[in-house]
Amino acid sequence: MRFPTKLSALFSGNLLVRSNELENANDALQAEITQRKQTEEALRESEERFRIVAESASDLIYEWDILNGRLDWLGNIDEMLGYAPGEFPQTLKVWEEIIYPDDQDRVMTAIDRHLKTKEPFFEKYRVLRKDGTILYWTDRGKALRDEKGTPYRWIGAITNITERKQTEEALRENEEHFRLLAESASDAIITVDSTGRIIFWNKGAEDVFGYTADEALGMLFTIVVPERLRERHQKHIENFISRGRSAILEKAIEGIGVRKDGRELFFETSNSLWKTKEGVFLTAIIHDITDRKQAENELKGTKKFLENIFETTQDGIMISDSLGYIVRINRALEEMLGFTQEELIGKHTAELAPQTEKQKQIGEKLLTDLFEKGFIKNFETAWLRKDGSLCPVELNITMLKDKEGNITEAVSAIRDITERKKMEYQIIRAEKLRSLGELSGGVAHDFNNILAAILGRTQLLKRIIETTSQEKQIRGDSAHDLKNGLEIIERAALDGAETVRRIQEFSRKRDESHGDIYSYSTEVDVNKVINDALEFTQSRWKDTAESKGIKIGIERNLSSVPLILGSASELREVLTNILNNALDAMPEGGEIRISSLRENNTVKIKIGDTGIGIPSEIKESIYDPFFTTKGPQSTGLGMSVSYGIINRHQGTISVDTAEGKGTTFTITLPVQVTRDKNESNEESQPVVDILKKAAILVIDDEDAVRTLLCDILVENGHTVEVAGSGSEGIELFKKKDFDLVFTDLGMPGMSGWQVAEEIKKIKRETPVALITGWKVDQKSEMMKNGVDLIVNKPFQLDQVLRLVHEGMEIRKRLGNN
Repeated sequence: MRFPTKLSALFSGNLLVRSNELENANDALQAEITQRKQTEEALRESEERFRIVAESASDLIYEWDILNGRLDWLGNIDEMLGYAPGEFPQTLKVWEEIIYPDDQDRVMTAIDRHLKTKEPFFEKYRVLRKDGTILYWTDRGKALRDEKGTPYRWIGAITNITERKQTEEALRENEEHFRLLAESASDAIITVDSTGRIIFWNKGAEDVFGYTADEALGMLFTIVVPERLRERHQKHIENFISRGRSAILEKAIEGIGVRKDGRELFFETSNSLWKTKEGVFLTAIIHDITDRKQAENELKGTKKFLENIFETTQDGIMISDSLGYIVRINRALEEMLGFTQEELIGKHTAELAPQTEKQKQIGEKLLTDLFEKGFIKNFETAWLRKDGSLCPVELNITMLKDKEGNITEAVSAIRDITERKKMEYQIIRAEKLRSLGELSGGVAHDFNNILAAILGRTQLLKRIIETTSQEKQIRGDSAHDLKNGLEIIERAALDGAETVRRIQEFSRKRDESHGDIYSYSTEVDVNKVINDALEFTQSRWKDTAESKGIKIGIERNLSSVPLILGSASELREVLTNILNNALDAMPEGGEIRISSLRENNTVKIKIGDTGIGIPSEIKESIYDPFFTTKGPQSTGLGMSVSYGIINRHQGTISVDTAEGKGTTFTITLPVQVTRDKNESNEESQPVVDILKKAAILVIDDEDAVRTLLCDILVENGHTVEVAGSGSEGIELFKKKDFDLVFTDLGMPGMSGWQVAEEIKKIKRETPVALITGWKVDQKSEMMKNGVDLIVNKPFQLDQVLRLVHEGMEIRKRLGNN
């Protein structure tokens, strides 16, 4: 088909124009695609910013450009406020205008405060919809700041809580109606939420349980349940609410409650479970049936019921009167203790316990707790069997009272825990003492070697000085000072030896069949112990303090007090520890006051300081093991050990303190010595060896101890050869004739026992003296290994000389056989 020339030209022109338009459109499309990609890139860059906002938002997210005042909303703000899409203006001014007038100042002030102080912004306020109705909002927001801290953008999240507010109003109306009904009820009506917390408590509940509504609301329902049943009861409530059903919802049940004053009551309760949008709730209607249950319990207390309990239980049961005299026991207790009922009736319950001072104190505390509480639970002690042995028991005692509250009887349930205590002893003792024994044994051996050298050398120097001082009177003053100092060193060394002995005794298995009771037979002069402790700490309170320009005054007020039985070294340890603590509490100086006095049949020691005092919140913890306020440089064992020492002396230690007003410790010790300290015997005089001088072989791998023994013996006129090992000593013994052999126990290669055996094989009549820092069973080991004498390190000079004297007597006796 042919078009007219004019029409063809027109068509060709239009086609060209259309082609150009398409080309331009394509270019525009490409530009739009490029721009979209750039926009997407920009969106990705801001993704992190909006992620933070999105995580904190529930309904609406907004971004306020502080510099230009524009607001951008993420969420349907128009629909929420009743505007057409896009109608709600994006400005801060319009946002401020929709805030309810009474809330505007508060909200804008909070915004301004956040911008200035960075105080968190979280506000609840009302806003007006376009139609004038009110919405309730919660608003959380935060300003973003530049490097200078200037805010430039605000990001926030808004939650619409209008529906929740309306629900709350409806609930309040329903609650008020329910409250009016519930308040008129005489029974207790209690409602709890899904966590078991009380949300409703009527007047009847106040009457039944004694708590006011203000006290009860918000508390767990278990406040009206006895403590022993609370955990189980809380699980029941959680089970009701989580499953929505339970057997106890099907009928009225009985339970035990507790009033605010601690009195228990019986109740009958009907329970119902109900749900709302706010969650699941449980309402209980509780009727007090205490009077009815008491009547029932009295009926259950018939003779047949008691007989069944009495004769079928495996635990011992004992009934005693209000004064503690035994009225009746069951068959199980007869078998447990070996007594018949006839043998125990009329005896006091206290007669079943060992008649020691410690057990009497335990018994007095038990009675005090029993009368205060009305019961004792799971109390562990030991009772005497008929054959005199101890039976570990666990006691549960309940006091019975009449309607007037007077105590009529006590019922005791007694369980034999012998096997349980054996198992505990075997497990705990085996593990603890195995490790402690290995540690203390090694420490004791090394420590005793050191102490042996210190103590022996000190006593040797004392004797030399005494001789020199008598010959050269011009050295009298210096000799006196030196002797005094050496005496202090000597006492410290003896205390160290005593410490080692206590470590060894602790690690050694004890016979506990007669109870864990310490006894002391050594007489102690308390005033001397006090003076010794002051001398031991003098370097701190005098020398060190004065070198720092600090003045510490010592005020002694020591009265004439009687001797006590105990351990002087242990008591010195206590006083030294308290004095050091007092010095720590006075870094700027102060005064320490120490006194002694007799009070009735006790000796009291008081140590007071003017230091910083002990805070009240830690006062009760100062005797706890490992408790310290001095940081890692302290073990926290000082006061714990001190408490144990005083307790072993059957004494007491107490503290009176206040922050900033100093601390005073009072130690009370019983007087158990009938004669006065002035009547005590004078110290024994040094041994004078009147026998002929001896040829002695000293074998010890410790050079210090070996040299010390040699010097002591040579100083007293004996001839001495030394060897550093057992094998070397045996070779010397084969070559020369010796009257006596000293040998250490623990030596590498050849022990002291082996040395003794070899010596006896070579020459039976030569006495062998074993000197050791180890704790050994003297009789059995000596007989088995041929050792004639044993002396423990650290030894004293006179002990060594006596050993020579005894050894020569043994040699004389063996030589005549």
